[in-house]
Amino acid sequence: GILNAKTIYWYTATFVAKHLFKDCVTFKYNKISARHISMEIAIHPDLKDCPLLLETYVHLFEILPTALGLPKARVEAKITERKAEYTIYLRHTSYFKML
Repeated sequence: GILNAKTIYWYTATFVAKHLFKDCVTFKYNKISARHISMEIAIHPDLKDCPLLLETYVHLFEILPTALGLPKARVEAKITERKAEYTIYLRHTSYFKML
């Protein structure tokens, strides 16, 4: 079947994040348009600050599209000690066939 690359992108990013760090963070996701996603990730209050984890997500969200055959995404992030707000711009909206 034909799948939208952005749908796969979001699913993969969420799956990886939730399964790797499921006890550490909470997500708020907002799809603004087909190319524009905003996301907030907060570290649970009873855990130690981990700004490095929040930085890691920037790279995950930037690089993941290339694994799906899309151009690299542009990510703007505001990161504090316990929370990050990401604005993700996907550069491509075409469909591609999954084998």
